[in-house]
Amino acid sequence: MAVSGCAARRVHGLRQLGRGTAVFSRGREAARRQLPALRRCADVGGQRGHPLRPLRDGDLPVRDAAYLAAYLREHAIAGAVVTLPEPTPTVEAAAHAAGTTADRIAKSVLFLAASAPVLVVAGGAGRIAYKRVAAHLGVSRKRLRLADAATVLAVTGFPVGAVPPFGHPARLRTLLDAGMLAQPEVFAGGGAIDALLRIAPAEILRVTGAEVVEVVAEPDATGGEA
Repeated sequence: MAVSGCAARRVHGLRQLGRGTAVFSRGREAARRQLPALRRCADVGGQRGHPLRPLRDGDLPVRDAAYLAAYLREHAIAGAVVTLPEPTPTVEAAAHAAGTTADRIAKSVLFLAASAPVLVVAGGAGRIAYKRVAAHLGVSRKRLRLADAATVLAVTGFPVGAVPPFGHPARLRTLLDAGMLAQPEVFAGGGAIDALLRIAPAEILRVTGAEVVEVVAEPDATGGEA
């Protein structure tokens, strides 16, 4: 699965624009020169008619909880964005705020497999096994890496810790851990650090067309993880 020209320009250009005034001016000027192409990518890359907000010099297009709530309504998705009284930057904090357990927190983690973005949705209680993800994608473990914060924002439109399983600028290849389907309802990223998306895993599967895979590591006989 190759990255399109638009995807490559988005990641590179947006990361350049988001680095702040400390970078060399020539780097920012080079990024600004990419804005017309990035705007064209934003115009054509919206998922189901949702283009990104217009790009501005030195700024990143960011989606939020209000956008996600509107997305649910427009696409008749059975779910609700729940606003929390305080930020929930960790799985444990999210579980506490939602009055639930970590295995009912659905984390959406962006990986790059041979440079192509892949979203993995799994329960918060387990660790995602890179080997399992790589094997399913047909790439070597060395070619699978976790996306950094700038790439997550550029590809999904949401900041790390708030990424929902859908509603991104373009449809992402998505892997859903098989164990999630045992839960009647989970809490996923809600578009903001103080919001969660309450939704059934079966609805995530329907909306994303995800591939159901066992991606969570299991303890092996030596006490490690396989």
